[in-house]
Amino acid sequence: MTIRSRFSRSMLGVLSLGCCAPALAYFPPLWPPEIHIGKVRVGSQIEGTIRAHLDDVDRAGSVEATPPEGMIIDGIAVQSTYMLSGGAKTPQTVASVSFTVDTSEAGAREGVLKFRVGKESREIPFSVNVVPPSEGAIRTLVLFPPVSEGSQTVEVYRPWTDMVEAGNFDVTYLDPRPRRSSLAKVDFASYDVAVLSPVGMSLGWNEAESAALKAFLEKGGRAVLFTTGRFSPGAKSVETLLDSAGIDIEQGSPFGPGEGLIGEAHIAGDPLTEGVRNLAMGNPNLIAISDPAKARLLVLHPQDGTKGFVAVAKVGEGELIVVSESSPWFWIGNPGPRSLDNPRLMQNFMTLGLPRQKKAADATTPQGADPTP
Repeated sequence: MTIRSRFSRSMLGVLSLGCCAPALAYFPPLWPPEIHIGKVRVGSQIEGTIRAHLDDVDRAGSVEATPPEGMIIDGIAVQSTYMLSGGAKTPQTVASVSFTVDTSEAGAREGVLKFRVGKESREIPFSVNVVPPSEGAIRTLVLFPPVSEGSQTVEVYRPWTDMVEAGNFDVTYLDPRPRRSSLAKVDFASYDVAVLSPVGMSLGWNEAESAALKAFLEKGGRAVLFTTGRFSPGAKSVETLLDSAGIDIEQGSPFGPGEGLIGEAHIAGDPLTEGVRNLAMGNPNLIAISDPAKARLLVLHPQDGTKGFVAVAKVGEGELIVVSESSPWFWIGNPGPRSLDNPRLMQNFMTLGLPRQKKAADATTPQGADPTP
């Protein structure tokens, strides 16, 4: 089915996304240029967004999207936004095509999304591998999927999809940007671990979500929060959560260009850093620990070991991991030396010592029995 949206300048809403865009070509640049979801489970909820920057609204006239098998188009919205460059705002118009993935049946699906703006058209490759449910899978919530973030190609987030492919995960991808109701429907209690990004928490997040996140942690969940300490008004209560967990984020990057390589000497010896020897940080802010009884640093600043870039805190029966980066996917797929262990550290966060799974294992192990297989 082809979904069409006609518009004129008078129909445009206003949404300040504050995002950066590549130079506009004759055909509106598409974000992302390809949609490769990777492995997901039958019944998983998978959301995403394609965005086109329209350089000539009057000429464009309409936006059409024809999905391949396995993709469902939810709708098309055309909005006024701007590009930030050096503090200056350049007005732009963006067409957002929101989609979900049909995971009702197992099977690999490949095809192309046909995207048309006025008389110009493009095809965006699409693929997903839906596999049957698996006993013991790590139930994972990702708030803002890699396919929805910026102009990233699959190579940027391939370390993530490779990890999911090789491991026993059951991943939910939510994109609340065009679907604010998605957050209200999240049942944190049904997950073992949640990956939260600033973009995912920028729209729709409110006090209710913060309360649900805190309850999730207190009852044994693990959250991996990527943030540089700047929160949207609705997510300000997350700052309170960080404060209560003994974690402070200071504003101002400590690095100049190309200075963010971290060696083994500045990676704390910790179960969560097992096998991690070298890391790259992009544009982080510093993390300070205000309550050592609750929180500890995992990755330290090379010139100041009292501060760092990655920390973990105990919250009730669960754990809050904070990575001082604005994007999980750019951090995992950092295009630095191949020896970097960013993907390994993320894998550790997703798999090692998950509080909720440890609690479940303890509950099923008879008293006095050896818990090791």
